[in-house]
Amino acid sequence: MTINQLEKELKAEASYLELAVEENGESVLEKLPKNSARVTWIAEDGTVIFDNKADAFDMSNHNDREEIKDAQKNGAGTSVRQSDTLGEKTVYYAKRLSDNSILRISSDQYTVIALLKQLILPAVCVLVLMILLGAFFASRLSKHIVTPLNELDLEQCYISFTADHSTPCKVGDHSGDGVPTFIAGGDVRRDKVDMAGERYFMEGALEGLTANDIFRLQMNYMGFMEKVGS
Repeated sequence: MTINQLEKELKAEASYLELAVEENGESVLEKLPKNSARVTWIAEDGTVIFDNKADAFDMSNHNDREEIKDAQKNGAGTSVRQSDTLGEKTVYYAKRLSDNSILRISSDQYTVIALLKQLILPAVCVLVLMILLGAFFASRLSKHIVTPLNELDLEQCYISFTADHSTPCKVGDHSGDGVPTFIAGGDVRRDKVDMAGERYFMEGALEGLTANDIFRLQMNYMGFMEKVGS
């Protein structure tokens, strides 16, 4: 909402309140809803009689306020003040009543910076929560996957792992390069590779083997392949 639109709304609300206060006094202001604009009633000498957002007794004299001066002189006055710390503008509209007291209504117009400041903390909280939840579920999932593997007795079984294809970052597509592959078991001969990755695979004992070669090797370990030769 622009400042001009906000000023029009404040003027319209002040017109309604003016009639009500002229007829019924402070009791009307005391019944204002909590979410209404800020309303301040100021005596002719600048003393605050009523304020629906603060304790009137603790408020300083208002005769030095720009909108109050204009209202005392011209019957109505408007001013806009900006908070450097909160990044918001407050629009004030003051109207002189028949007894020369001043009825002032004000409302805040939040700048883009102020709105961003309000959004930063919730956004950070949501981001942190998502990271924590992601870490929690990733940990649970990894434990769910790894725990059964850790409980396997490699003297009684074999584990093999491979991938369907290689996708080098520079190529950006599938290629015919080798992929990480391992076979583990009690009588499987170990090579020097102790890290997983396409680069490490090239240094291992399985490098250069085709999918059919690896399949036969697995079947051989499990005793399903007939021996060839002596």
